Order: sequence, then C-alpha cells, then structure tokens
Amino acid sequence: MNVFKNYFSRETLFLGQVLDINVLTKEILDISGVKTFYTTRTDDTSISYEGLSLGVYNPIYPNDFSLTTKNLTLPYFKVPYLNDFNNFETYIEVVADQRIFESIEY
Repeated sequence: MNVFKNYFSRETLFLGQVLDINVLTKEILDISGVKTFYTTRTDDTSISYEGLSLGVYNPIYPNDFSLTTKNLTLPYFKVPYLNDFNNFETYIEVVADQRIFESIEY
C-alpha cells in the first residue's frame, strides 16, 4: 500500500519525527471508494478499531510496546520504522462492504 510506503520511506524519516496518524488516516480515506476502515488484530479478530491503530515498539526491548490511535511525537533519538517494509501489503486485507442500502421515502 503506497500510503504507508510513502510515509515510512527512508528518504522522508528523521529522528524525533511526529508519527502523524491524522495524515495517514486522511491519505487512506482519500483513496477512491474508501469510506471507512478498521484496524483488526490478527490473533483475535474480535478486537477491532475503526480507523488506524499502530503498534509502537522498540525491537531491542520487546516489552517496550504500546498501541497508538493518535499522533505521537517520538523522542529526539527515535525514528518511525515500518516493520517488514517490503512485504507490508501482505498484512492489509481489503474487504468490500456487502450490505445493500435502500433509500426510504417518508
């Protein structure tokens, strides 16, 4: 998905950057046909969040993990990193809304 690959490109990242969930969310919603989206856990699909939720962690310290659904300013010594950058699209599933909407006249 180009939204993530563009945002997390090594050419645009810098130390202490703001991880801007609002920008990422807007870019996803700007994709033709997208009206809403959900972030769902793969280990428990009953846990779902409308919008973007990202795991923020330090690969050297596995217990240093948190979820964020809002903008996050990283400390001056941290940089945003997209895990498995080259295969990230394999973690995204696009599901079309199958509901049928009918207009009701009153």
